[in-house]
Amino acid sequence: MSTTLSRTWLLAMASLLIACAGSERSGPPGETAAERCTAFMARALTLDASSRASLQGALGAPDTVEAMTEPNRHIPDGIDSLFFVHYAGASATLRKPPAGGELLEKVVVTDARHLRWSEPGIGTAEARVLELLGEPLERDADVLVYQCGEGPVDEPVTFLLANGVVREVVFTYYVD
Repeated sequence: MSTTLSRTWLLAMASLLIACAGSERSGPPGETAAERCTAFMARALTLDASSRASLQGALGAPDTVEAMTEPNRHIPDGIDSLFFVHYAGASATLRKPPAGGELLEKVVVTDARHLRWSEPGIGTAEARVLELLGEPLERDADVLVYQCGEGPVDEPVTFLLANGVVREVVFTYYVD
């Protein structure tokens, strides 16, 4: 292979990789708003928040951890432990029932580095969120709530706005 052909091939491959990387950051895949919403809920987070150990493995030691207990809803005299784990730009709430492992209840993202796509995300205009994901299930002046899952339970994604721009994304997971 000649040097010119090698350079041309390398430039073409580099351009392709840059284009693919750019498209991945722009927004979730899907032809329809409903497909993009489902993809966003399923894959928008770049971190594994399924347990305190997985968070620490991905992000290191947390900035703070708060813990509290409350009665279990299903086990008489059972006590659940709740953990609120805080990092720069993201926090997670995990529940540990008397029997079993930790269950992820909520992730709050305030820094775009924790999201796979730049849109919809931190800094995205409300109009662009609506364009990508369609009309929300609930809407208020500073809140857009989407039901993005395909399952039988509610697992909303909430976009909190300030001056018409996303400042926080909240992923809520069903725990019973």
